[in-house]
Amino acid sequence: MTTFVSGAIKMMDMKMIKTNKDRANKIARLLGLRGNDDDKEYYRVADVLCDLQHYCKLKGIDYSEEIRMAESYQSWETENE
Repeated sequence: MTTFVSGAIKMMDMKMIKTNKDRANKIARLLGLRGNDDDKEYYRVADVLCDLQHYCKLKGIDYSEEIRMAESYQSWETENE
């Protein structure tokens, strides 16, 4: 079964579903966020968001729309965990 959420496809196959804890652990693994400020990881979430804004501007991506979609996804994931 496939559910559409704000243009995103959420797979309902149990093999595809991750928990919100899994999602948070993925962020920690990929971004660091342990208070180290170097070229290998981010110091805090605000630093990630700032750099994402730079990236979006450079690539012509509407950052505000990405934030709106992220909030929609997060709401759906929280309600459906």
